[in-house]
Amino acid sequence: MSQKGNYFVYTRCKIIMSIIRPKVIYSENYNIKFDLPVLETISKIHPFDILKYGKAWEKINLLFLNSKYKLEKATILLKNPVTEKELKIIHTELYLKKINNLNYLSTIIELPFLNLIPDINNIHYQITNSILEPMKWGTKGTIIAGKEAINNGLSINLSGGYHHASKNRGEGFCVYADIAIAIEILRKENIINQNDKIGIIDLDVHQGNGLDRIYHDDENVYIFDMYNDNIYPQDNWAKSKFNIPLNSNTSDKEYITKLKNNLSDFFYYAKDLKIVFYIAGTDIYKNDPLGDINVSENGILKRDLYVTEELIKQKIPCAMVLGGGYTQQSYNRIANSVFDI
Repeated sequence: MSQKGNYFVYTRCKIIMSIIRPKVIYSENYNIKFDLPVLETISKIHPFDILKYGKAWEKINLLFLNSKYKLEKATILLKNPVTEKELKIIHTELYLKKINNLNYLSTIIELPFLNLIPDINNIHYQITNSILEPMKWGTKGTIIAGKEAINNGLSINLSGGYHHASKNRGEGFCVYADIAIAIEILRKENIINQNDKIGIIDLDVHQGNGLDRIYHDDENVYIFDMYNDNIYPQDNWAKSKFNIPLNSNTSDKEYITKLKNNLSDFFYYAKDLKIVFYIAGTDIYKNDPLGDINVSENGILKRDLYVTEELIKQKIPCAMVLGGGYTQQSYNRIANSVFDI
């Protein structure tokens, strides 16, 4: 497409987006804060930037400083995290007990050597609480995002997308199945009906095997999952109906073409969706240490604009969550997408 053509598509997209003002959900409690010196050192070993949510929030605020659109009018600051009762809508009681054990939790967040730290002065509790509390807040953000999407058309939770967590198992830095919890709360509160069709568009670089397992037999939940098939988790049993595997080093052009071709088929098959939860993982970025996909920053932005524009055009409410992203600049890509959406 020519530069003029690109400009036309981008301008048209911005006009459509300007009609709907997305709600942005955030809490300063999203960030994982390790106050103990030994934990600060350990956190630097893990590729996940535990402060990316706060960094993204600060960058978004900077971007909106000179904008006509007042961010504070569209922001929802959370007042409380998800409750135990809400967690039990999806997770088993046994699992919720197990994650309070540091030995088990450390395997979920892929820092198994945490359990080697002697449990002096109740330090194991401090560590587990430092990890679980931010994820409880992030899960609540996804619940609110689902409700706001229904009411407003478009919402963005600056956390969430824990798509590897299933009912009785956590893995891949995902403890709580936030999207599944949000869906079941929408159903339970009769915001959507049990027979309403629900979509999940998962564009994190990793297969969303937890969500696939939870909704494997639910005919009303449609999952579009496009991911690098050559990396973790390679869960063959959990593959969704709209399972779109990618090869390593997939470029911008290949990625966007494959997305457009397959997403149009998905919308044709999954008609009359009442809501879509969109996992906008930035780990498809070319320099991400875990993704092994060759998509540029501009490619990520094009992807996010395309997905949200298509959903708005079809009048499908969209709740966007962040998913993965493992570079120290991941927050910049999140902020740029939020600003342009």
